[in-house]
Amino acid sequence: MRDEYRGGLEWLYRKDFALRMGFTGSGSNNDIFGLAYGLGFGLPFGTTRLHVDYAGQTVSDFFDDVQTFSLKFLF
Repeated sequence: MRDEYRGGLEWLYRKDFALRMGFTGSGSNNDIFGLAYGLGFGLPFGTTRLHVDYAGQTVSDFFDDVQTFSLKFLF
């Protein structure tokens, strides 16, 4: 079994805008994932609310960095 560590931060401005950052690591040289980052914002959309989020994570070997987008409607 090996030790792992994880950490994350989120800065929220008026519940409408967020910046995020996180990190996963261990003492092993086999880790391929590194820094995670993202942002999100909320917008009024008619009578509902639309949230748009983006997240990315660095990958050191084998693949390009991971990119994710999401849309969320709150009714």
